[in-house]
Amino acid sequence: MNPLLQFTSHVGGKNAVVSVFPDRIEWSKKGSKIAHATKATASLGISLLAGKKEESEMVPMKAISHVATKRDGLMNSKVVLSTAGGALEFRVSHAEAKQVQQVVQQAMLAV
Repeated sequence: MNPLLQFTSHVGGKNAVVSVFPDRIEWSKKGSKIAHATKATASLGISLLAGKKEESEMVPMKAISHVATKRDGLMNSKVVLSTAGGALEFRVSHAEAKQVQQVVQQAMLAV
């Protein structure tokens, strides 16, 4: 299934690729290069065989109760998704924030 919208966001201090599907929102972020290099040094290069870790997370549309945008500096806004487990924040440009909010609201109403 193709995503309704895909964008790059700053999530938890790292860049993440976020995909909005009709029934869920997924995001994945790659592991730190510094941490990877440190592990390789400490393990005499053996950890290089394992490759980099990629973290991925998902939240179903049914779990999202509210979506809002907040200004976050001159260039960016935060899209805030409220769930029972807490709030998720995606940092994007002002124009992208409006688009993300609209797509998520439409998907929430369709579920």
